[in-house]
Amino acid sequence: MRRLTLLLLAISMGCAGGSTAPRSAQAPSVAGGSRAPYDSPPESKASITIEIDGKTARQILEALAHPRTDGSDPKVLQNQRAVALAIRDSSRTPDVFERDFAAAFQSENHPAVFDFKSVRDHQERWQVLLDGVLSRKEDLIRLSRQRGASLLPADADVSARLDVDFTFALPGLDDHLVVRTPEGGELIVVDFAKALSDAESAALDAQISRLSRLIAGEVCRLTWTAYRDASPSWKKPDPQLGQLEPLLKLVAGTSPIGLFGVVTRPIPDFNIATGIPARPVSIKPNAPTAAREAFEEREERATARMRGDALP
Repeated sequence: MRRLTLLLLAISMGCAGGSTAPRSAQAPSVAGGSRAPYDSPPESKASITIEIDGKTARQILEALAHPRTDGSDPKVLQNQRAVALAIRDSSRTPDVFERDFAAAFQSENHPAVFDFKSVRDHQERWQVLLDGVLSRKEDLIRLSRQRGASLLPADADVSARLDVDFTFALPGLDDHLVVRTPEGGELIVVDFAKALSDAESAALDAQISRLSRLIAGEVCRLTWTAYRDASPSWKKPDPQLGQLEPLLKLVAGTSPIGLFGVVTRPIPDFNIATGIPARPVSIKPNAPTAAREAFEEREERATARMRGDALP
């Protein structure tokens, strides 16, 4: 069993290591000089197209900025692709979306599938961040494309297209959802608030870096899958591996993509983490008082940053 474990580890590290070996070029300066494998200069000839659309997020913030709810706003928003997909993903009807949107304008908190109230409570702060990120859209695309291709082998002559829609109030804990587009590409719908809620710093570079990791992880999945599908080495069986071949290929096939979800800082005990990059979103019911108080204190600090009360 120990020998099998070491073999699996060697395969997974070797798959990623083929594209992360030391190189003569220096890695890009990202968020304080990252040394993560996905910040190595790409060597492949992959053709990657990324399109980012912030229209839905802008419209949501504009609608939430009104002093009182307008019944037409949620109906208009449902015409946006990101909102329609969020409603479909929630398995709820449009009237639930409209109900939760109207609840954002009430003083009391109510259970909601689409949590627009927390977004409206910090609407001005989110507007500033969204404007800042969209002003650096080309930087975000360039960094996401570079990181997405960084782990590919040098002979990976593949192409991929990814559309990115920013939105707010996706249902559930996940900060994004991915769907296929009619054109054959893929669309990632990113909940702007959830994706950036636990950012360590309010500095714009940190926000760009965090978003690029999320986007690049999906780019890596697309290109790595395309490469393996076109590679004769991945298609032909290896008799030497025997019954272990399916398992080893699964490990080697998923390890590069998993690097984008590696936690870059410790997750406190009893915390529940989700997302890419992983971040604490809840506390376990059996958590001791000290762990629960620490979690609530971190949440309060994050809320204060969103209000602008405690800018770094």
